[in-house]
Amino acid sequence: MSRIGNRVRSAGLVSLCLVCLVSAMRSFVAEYQTILLLSGTPGEVVARLGEGVDGLARPQAARTVRDLMSACGRVLTLAPQLKADTALEARVAASCRAVSQSATSMSPSNSRARAVALLSERQVSASELNLAQNAAPFEPWSLNVRLQAVARSASLPPDLLEAAAPDIARALFSDWGKQVVARLYRDRAELRPTIAAVAEKLPAADQRRFLGLLENTQRRQG
Repeated sequence: MSRIGNRVRSAGLVSLCLVCLVSAMRSFVAEYQTILLLSGTPGEVVARLGEGVDGLARPQAARTVRDLMSACGRVLTLAPQLKADTALEARVAASCRAVSQSATSMSPSNSRARAVALLSERQVSASELNLAQNAAPFEPWSLNVRLQAVARSASLPPDLLEAAAPDIARALFSDWGKQVVARLYRDRAELRPTIAAVAEKLPAADQRRFLGLLENTQRRQG
């Protein structure tokens, strides 16, 4: 009986080792594929993300996830190809949404993944914005991406504007944030009453700084 028990235990250990090996190999492949994606040129990164979610790796290492979320944030807000090709933009957004949801399923408090999930949606919801804010209210990268997501939203219902107000207030207490909010004021008319209401609560010196940025931003546009 002891020999049979030993064999059963040995078989169990072998099976466990095989499972661990397969899991490790899958993780390695996912990390390696993501590193290859991020090592390409900006155009290559856009093209790879635009191929769709089926072939896109789901990395698990915290640093790789962070780098992938950063790439999605840059692409969705800055890539000129997406501004000229709405179909490509939709595919890239779907890819970024898939990897961000994969990341939040493993780590619900991942602030960058929460922010990218917002950015990849055509319509931002107030509840999802609140979740993203709770993950990292003041972290500059996530705060900026949340603001960009609101500005890109197809519509801005009252509950979304109300939810966005705290982020606008947070941004207005930094120089980079004032510049971002000034551009949002210029580019999205529906945000102007909310921005104005938040700016009125600033100390006098910060109000003057922000008004100066607004004037400069409007002047550059003209």
